Amino acid sequence: MARGQGVNQELSVILNQLWAADENRLKPGKDYTIRLQGKAGYVAPGSNNARDRASLPLFTYVNEERLKSIKTYDTFISLLDNYEMSTGVSETVTPEEVAENNRFLDAVLGTKVMKLAHQYLVGKKQARPDPKEFKTQLYDIWFQLYNRDRSSGADSCGFEHVFVGETKCGKEIMGLHNWIQFYLQEKHNHVDYKGYKARDNKDTPDEDDHVLSLQFSWKGLVKPVGSSFIGVSPEFEFAVYTIVFMMSQDKVTSAIVRVDEYQLEVVVCRHGRQINHELSEILAQLWSADENRLKSGKDYVICPQGKAVCGAPGSSNARDKVSAPLFTYVNEERLKSIKTYALFISLLDNYERSTGVAEIVTAEEVRENHLFLDAILDTKVMKLAHQYLIDQRKASPDPKRFKTQLYDIWFQLYNRDSSSGADSCGFEHVFVGETRSKQVIGFHNWIQFYLQEKQNHVNYKGYKARSNKHRPEEDQLLTLQFSWKGHLKPVGSSFIGVSPEFEFAVYTICFLMSHTHTVVKVDEYELEIVVYRSGGCIGSSYPKLLSNNNTM
Repeated sequence: MARGQGVNQELSVILNQLWAADENRLKPGKDYTIRLQGKAGYVAPGSNNARDRASLPLFTYVNEERLKSIKTYDTFISLLDNYEMSTGVSETVTPEEVAENNRFLDAVLGTKVMKLAHQYLVGKKQARPDPKEFKTQLYDIWFQLYNRDRSSGADSCGFEHVFVGETKCGKEIMGLHNWIQFYLQEKHNHVDYKGYKARDNKDTPDEDDHVLSLQFSWKGLVKPVGSSFIGVSPEFEFAVYTIVFMMSQDKVTSAIVRVDEYQLEVVVCRHGRQINHELSEILAQLWSADENRLKSGKDYVICPQGKAVCGAPGSSNARDKVSAPLFTYVNEERLKSIKTYALFISLLDNYERSTGVAEIVTAEEVRENHLFLDAILDTKVMKLAHQYLIDQRKASPDPKRFKTQLYDIWFQLYNRDSSSGADSCGFEHVFVGETRSKQVIGFHNWIQFYLQEKQNHVNYKGYKARSNKHRPEEDQLLTLQFSWKGHLKPVGSSFIGVSPEFEFAVYTICFLMSHTHTVVKVDEYELEIVVYRSGGCIGSSYPKLLSNNNTM
């Protein structure tokens, strides 16, 4: 479950309405029975060996006549044999399979559950009121083929992955989160149930639970942990996942919800990039308003030199593809003359570099934090960000309360290494950098990079280039490889030349709007803003150039 993430109350309300409306949900003990048996054991990553803690199948009985008599179940089952199991094998969709997809969608759209979901999405301006247009939306979301394995043609779709299941190049199970498919595959001896994983608040699940985490093998490959609703209708799952998908444009959406007696995390991963235009618009306004952004070639000069070489995972060694520093000139007088830069720099020596060493914050350091926040809150950039967050009901109109909110998000200490006291905060991780297990974590700020490079603490090793840009020395967003005091950062991305208030504003907006992986267009850059949460604080945040901009 996502660390520190609270229950999404609004989403919980609509999902409970769907739960109550699911008249086709089967009843445990009457329409089906399961036998949980033993608790699943540990499976090493990449292994297909699992100790069998269940000598019998999970399902001991399912009323198949009832399945056949309910249109959504019957049409759902007709789709389960329409796909190639392994990624890397192109899918061929016949006219009959297209007709089956449409019959299934017609059936679910006729249910009370899906009508509620449609009404909710129309109210949120995420779906069209016309049922035919909504059906087209659903078809594109669930049945549009795409490349999961880039070495092949279109080999996957949302429906196949979630409900049917796939194997990645014949080596591991992906998806397969549907109880009907599980039952049918188990009935045909393709699935071997290995045991259950208990809910956090229970030693063992109940056999009438409608949500279970299971371990099983499918045609010889092991799924160490796979979670599924049990007994719910196809339309209920379709509605839940569609709502979560359409209510966010993040690459990965994770929502904690309470549905009936269950508190669970609904996770939806988006395939393909969709630019978040609303967020792009406010970030473009911040970019235009950043009057303290330095000018490449005038206020600073960089020399990118060679392209970085990928090192082995976990290695602290990387081949040095450059012979000189990244920064050849920075106008330090200009840095000192701009209040937000000068106060930002004063914070960079306030932290212990290594995780696992508790931070001690002095009264002077608290004062420096407040002086910095006062300075950025007085900038055009941060005033724009504040107004946007007020409009979104994510921040108080009172500047003092907003400042307190920023302090808590960025400077509140927490435990990054659980073996120590409070050893980290958002500001330290993102802007200063930390080390853990011989590797650099965080450290996504160009000013800190320049100052550490100037003192010979940073050794720049090369860049990751943009394929559509031949002069990376003019870029204001770079992906770099470097070492810091002997510890390697294999790949780290940073804005270059932007003001501290711009970065603060961008990451604060994404954090408060619960955007975790969001694709945006800012100036000439198409990038992903990544934000991780640690309780009510920022755990990490950084910009990431997308693959269509990059070549290694």
